[in-house]
Amino acid sequence: MKAKFLRLMLLTAIVMLCICINSTAIAANRYSVAVGDWNSINTWAATSAGAAGVSAPVAGDVVFIQSGKSVTVTADAQAASITFTGAAASLTINSGFTLTLSGALKLNHNLDNATACSITGGGALVCASVDAGSYLSLNGDYSAIITSTVNSFTINGNVTLYAKASGSNYGQASFRVEEGTATVGGQITGTIDLSPCIGTVRMTTGTVQTGTLVLDGITPWGNLTNVTTTLNGTGATVIYNGSSTQTIHGTTYTNLKINTGGTATLGGPTTLSGILTMTQGSLALSTHTLAYGASASLHYNGTAPQIVSGEWPATFAKNVTISNASGVSLNENKTYNSTGLIAVSGFLNFGTHYIAGTGAFTLAPGGTLASAYVTNGEGFGNASDNTKGSIRVSGIRTLSTSGNYTLNGTGTTQNTGTNMPTVVNNLIIDNTSGVNLSQNVMVNGILALTNGLLTPGINTLTASGTITNASSSNYVNGKLAQVFGSIGSKVFPVGKG
Repeated sequence: MKAKFLRLMLLTAIVMLCICINSTAIAANRYSVAVGDWNSINTWAATSAGAAGVSAPVAGDVVFIQSGKSVTVTADAQAASITFTGAAASLTINSGFTLTLSGALKLNHNLDNATACSITGGGALVCASVDAGSYLSLNGDYSAIITSTVNSFTINGNVTLYAKASGSNYGQASFRVEEGTATVGGQITGTIDLSPCIGTVRMTTGTVQTGTLVLDGITPWGNLTNVTTTLNGTGATVIYNGSSTQTIHGTTYTNLKINTGGTATLGGPTTLSGILTMTQGSLALSTHTLAYGASASLHYNGTAPQIVSGEWPATFAKNVTISNASGVSLNENKTYNSTGLIAVSGFLNFGTHYIAGTGAFTLAPGGTLASAYVTNGEGFGNASDNTKGSIRVSGIRTLSTSGNYTLNGTGTTQNTGTNMPTVVNNLIIDNTSGVNLSQNVMVNGILALTNGLLTPGINTLTASGTITNASSSNYVNGKLAQVFGSIGSKVFPVGKG
């Protein structure tokens, strides 16, 4: 039995050794020696100056795309790595296809000239890391520039800029995202000698400048000594997309999106000229400033509840759009001074706070407002009085008759206020101290008597939809009209005392 076991172990070892030897034999170097298709044998040679005719690169192969050569990926493909060499070279990935590298994509500095490469097409490139300017000896002050316009470029690890000195010669390195989306899972960092060696991260080159840079890393920016960042291309967007807290690089952005699993904290003075989108997480200014340009605006579009933080100052003069249907809650009273407006198509929860100032306010059809404001009794405020309630702006107020309204104050009876329209979709009463109607109101959707009494007083409350949650402690304290659309019966949850 022991002899059989030993023979089995020996046979297994021999098989594993054969597999390893076979795997080593399969891995090969492939050099582009012609402009052509990735899958064509006419594109590749086994050496840099060899003759074309070897098999196309496969998983595990080390690929070199040489100067002046353009290689096009027309089917899903794999390789171990790609190194661009020479003055210029390009890689095009056609739409619908993905090129996956288990290792790095590199662009070397060359001895006697600048180097550049471009990654283009409607497809996708996935790699472990990107090295711009992988160091070689220099005979002059030369640059190494990687430019991406490919539809999707996923870098699971770091982007490293190598700008090194060789004697009295200084190499520069640049990573540019002009179009498409580049996602960095690690960090963007520099391995750079002292000035005049410079590394650059740019989104301002090219004619379109619509690139999107997504930063997934916990520390998305590494060593930026002697690295310049120009991220404010005409239509450029930078997305902080970490699973927890992240530090925002202090620079000028066109469009900036916060989608972190925790707090995004400014790491330096930051300027925004386009749209700041709050999708997830909060923004802490720390000791730094956030400056909005003349055409800048603020947008909340999350899918989970959000709380306003440092991105919306107490005094503000830019357009604010709220499309989050799960709710955006104010963190303080706001003074809004602008020729623009606050537009709510999602859910804005005032809490006990209010918005005042000279700006305009709009609730779109289907949008929702909730007010817990109880001082002076006014919930949503009065059309003729800008000193009460949650909505106090003196600009045009347009609150949709197809909107939804919630009164959820505590400790004191609320009035609905005359800013709330006389026709609404849903009306939710959630104040144990009660709510009074400030004018006639028709509820076309749901009248939810969640907590407390709803008192019409001298006004008329009409329900043409459904009434929910009525009980001996939650009911209409007075007159209630209901619309009958067909023969049948209705319950009138009314009472007195």
